[in-house]
Amino acid sequence: MIRSLLLPEEGTTPILTGDFAGPMMLAPDGHAVVFLAARETGAPMLWVRDLNALHARVLAGTEGAIFPFWSPDSRAIGFFAGGKLKTISVDGGMPAEICDAPGGRGGSWGSGGTIIFAPQFQSGLSQVSAAGGTPTPLTAVEPSRHDSHRWPQFLPDGKHFLYLALSHVNPRDANDGIYFASLDGKQNKLVMHGFTNAVYAAGRLLFAHDTSLMAQPFDPESGVLSGQPEQLADNLRVDGNIWRAAFDAAGPSLLTYATGGLVPAQAVWYDRSGKELGPAGDKQVNLNSLRLSPDGTRLATDAGEFNGDVWVSDLSRKVNTRLTFGPGASNTPVWSPDGRWIAFAGTRGPNGIYRKLSNGSGEEEALLKGDGQNRVPLDWSSDGKYLLVGVGDFASTGQVWMLPLSGEPNPVLLTDKKYVTFTARFSPDGRWLAYASNESGRSEVYVTAFGSGSGKWQISGSGGSQPIWRRDGKELFYWSLDNTVISVPIHLDPSGVQAGSAHALFRPRNLAGNVGLTSPYDVTNDGQRFVIISLPEQTATPITLVTNWTSELKSK
Repeated sequence: MIRSLLLPEEGTTPILTGDFAGPMMLAPDGHAVVFLAARETGAPMLWVRDLNALHARVLAGTEGAIFPFWSPDSRAIGFFAGGKLKTISVDGGMPAEICDAPGGRGGSWGSGGTIIFAPQFQSGLSQVSAAGGTPTPLTAVEPSRHDSHRWPQFLPDGKHFLYLALSHVNPRDANDGIYFASLDGKQNKLVMHGFTNAVYAAGRLLFAHDTSLMAQPFDPESGVLSGQPEQLADNLRVDGNIWRAAFDAAGPSLLTYATGGLVPAQAVWYDRSGKELGPAGDKQVNLNSLRLSPDGTRLATDAGEFNGDVWVSDLSRKVNTRLTFGPGASNTPVWSPDGRWIAFAGTRGPNGIYRKLSNGSGEEEALLKGDGQNRVPLDWSSDGKYLLVGVGDFASTGQVWMLPLSGEPNPVLLTDKKYVTFTARFSPDGRWLAYASNESGRSEVYVTAFGSGSGKWQISGSGGSQPIWRRDGKELFYWSLDNTVISVPIHLDPSGVQAGSAHALFRPRNLAGNVGLTSPYDVTNDGQRFVIISLPEQTATPITLVTNWTSELKSK
């Protein structure tokens, strides 16, 4: 076994973790590795390092690329960018658009010319011709068990594949794991429980156990493990926010991986220009959403290495207190308008909505019992009478419901079932709703009257999600498709909504958390500061390359 280091190009930083990463991937013939890296200025791009060369070369036209994967002949690379699945030749040229993929989470290119991929962060897998065309569903999520299938890998016969199935609402669910399936749909079974990607190579299944890289004998035709797992490396870099470990293998002998252990996230303050102002809380594993208290003195978050819990940070005292203790996971906290309560999603059996006093006293109270679907609180009206609840997988079925908090807990559907609605917020006066919907064919931000449903005004023009009002209702913020924070002046009167020109504020660095479902940011009442879930600053970490990695395994 020979270990060596692949050093980053001078003036570049590999982007190996986060929603917008490109971990290293080995070419099937073992001659090269592709990864995402950023220069000191400019957008991240794909780089290819031939293993017989001293330097990597950038692939022009791959700005903003994420999660690359190779063609079976090692002559082309698939990737996601700009809401599309694309391919590009390793020899250069312009990328080809294959199909829509608004939030890609991995792909695999089979020998028969088919690409299987995850088009959304919450969806099943789809398949499409590598020449382009209309994708067709390949796997379907079961909402009571999973809401995401991702990180697929074709097996050698080109008919079977592996993928990771998981649940955002319960991120360490007992049903999460690596599955073995076939293109004809006749096979789909659990191989092993786990919470990150797996890779098949040289007769073994490679996977992460905590932060150890393991290998175990695996039959790619039957999908059955045998023998015992053996450790290949420790301190493996594991990104719990996207359920992926940074490693890959190819052929009979090559392995790459990055070190760094479990990657934490942290709430970070920014001003309107995008200048970082310092942390707003402790570093936390699997930090997925946050919300400022109405008076701006406290921050509610959800995080946890296994089953997540809700935490409350006193921003002036810098004290972080755990609010929930299970059983099951607790996530997506939302404050009551007086700051006394926090509503959250909880897996106490079927997924339901609960609340607890924000000072931690007393017992939690069920507001809405679950029925097997994902249910998350989105916002609490300023009069305290209503809770907005998101229901569904938010990739194909998501809708927004209104839950009255007095009388019988009978939710009322607010959105059109023909479209997917991602997030929604009450205006400060409670008379309007800002929400994101795909009714135009992509996610855009709209405002409509609450209750009457009369009138609808489109706020974003080139894609948008995650709307948040300024406290006086005169400004609306949202995320663009490239994750830039956008500001729009708003004038509300009884006759309708008048929106001014959109203005780009900044694009945060090292963004963590998915802007489609969770709440990855919030805004102070005066609209001058933003708190955003961020990953640690990416550093120019070398990539470890191992040749003949099977030689020291006990089971030959």
